[in-house]
Amino acid sequence: MAWSWAEFTLLLGRTLDDEDNANPAHSTNVRVDGLNAALRAFAAHRPIQSRATFGAVSSFTLPTDCYRIAAIVAVDEDGSSVSLSAATIGNPGEMFDEDSYWVWGTTVFLGKEYVSSTLYYHAYYPTVSTSTTDIAVPTWARDAIVYMTAAHCLVPNMTSRARLGAFNDKADASPIQNSLIQASNWYISQFDRIVGAHRQVVGL
Repeated sequence: MAWSWAEFTLLLGRTLDDEDNANPAHSTNVRVDGLNAALRAFAAHRPIQSRATFGAVSSFTLPTDCYRIAAIVAVDEDGSSVSLSAATIGNPGEMFDEDSYWVWGTTVFLGKEYVSSTLYYHAYYPTVSTSTTDIAVPTWARDAIVYMTAAHCLVPNMTSRARLGAFNDKADASPIQNSLIQASNWYISQFDRIVGAHRQVVGL
C-alpha cells in the first residue's frame, strides 16, 4: 500500500502534538527536510536494491543515488558471466587482475573492457516532497521514519532554546537542561528500536 506525504504528515503531526494545520508549530519545510534526513539515515540500515548496466567500457561513473556497491557482474566475449572482485592497488591506472574492479572517487575502473557489466548496488531513497504519492519504505519501517523525522523537526526549537539559555543566570535552567533534547533522544531511540528489531542477517 502506498504511503503518501499527506498520510505521513498527519501521523507526524500527531506524534509531535502539532495538528493545527492553520498554524503548525513545525513548518512544511522543516517536515520535508526532516523526512529526507530520516530516509538518508534509514538507507544505512535498509537501502534500496538497484542496478545499472553499462556497455563495452573499461570504466563507468557510479549512479548518484549509490550508497554502496553490492556486486559487479560482467559478461565476457564468450557470453559467460563473471562476478568481479574488488582490487587492492595503490592508484588508478596500475595493473590489476582482469576480473576485478577499482573504485576511485565516483569512478569504477574495470580490469578490462567487457561486452557489458552490471552494477548491483544499494541506493539512497528518492528525495521526498509534498507532492510525493508513495514514500517507498517497508510498511514496518513507517513508524521508525516518523520518529526520526520528529527528532529532526525539534532541532530548530531545540537550538533556539539552547541559544537563549546561554544568557540564563544560575537561578535559571542551564542550556543543557533542554526538555526538547530528551524528547529528541527518545524519538531516535524508538527509530533504533524498530530498525534493530527488523535487522536482517543475510541479504537486504
